[in-house]
Amino acid sequence: MNFFGLRGNSLFIIFLSALSDSERDLVNQIFKEYNMKLYHISFSILHSQQDAEDALAQAFLKIIDHIDRIKKIPRHEMLPFCVMIVKNTSIDIHRKNSKTVSMESIAEIQEFSADTTEEVFFRNHDRELLLKLIKKLSSEDRYLLELRLGEGMSYKEIGAIMNITEITARKRLQRALEKLQKLYLEEGDLNA
Repeated sequence: MNFFGLRGNSLFIIFLSALSDSERDLVNQIFKEYNMKLYHISFSILHSQQDAEDALAQAFLKIIDHIDRIKKIPRHEMLPFCVMIVKNTSIDIHRKNSKTVSMESIAEIQEFSADTTEEVFFRNHDRELLLKLIKKLSSEDRYLLELRLGEGMSYKEIGAIMNITEITARKRLQRALEKLQKLYLEEGDLNA
């Protein structure tokens, strides 16, 4: 996928023409370096190639719109900034489409790293019921579970994507698992 191959490319040409040469070069550099990673993040939320491409196109329009801010941030902060734009854009598209984020990839997980909290929880609970309950969690909690369990990312990687610390990522995932456990226990009481 090249930059001008994105859907709605006439908008990109119009927006890019309003940028200075250095700004245009920065947008092209961001696209070349982060395009596939941003696409995969969007796809992991939307589970649709067309929606992910739409989200990526909208995200790059927002990146172009915020290029003044982006060119002032340190190089190592560009990816997390762009990831947040793509993530938020993808979640907005998800909400507009009234779709639920598919958690099927969690059902396909074969192994977890040894002795993780997630492994113990999921090993001891009915997967089908858990998948149903996961859909009841907030989009952020589902996203955290998807990154950790579906994508196998470390807390450090999740922190970088979500622009939070590794410790915060661990805490948020712990809270998401606690919410899931509470839902599981409530569902168990209803079925008893």
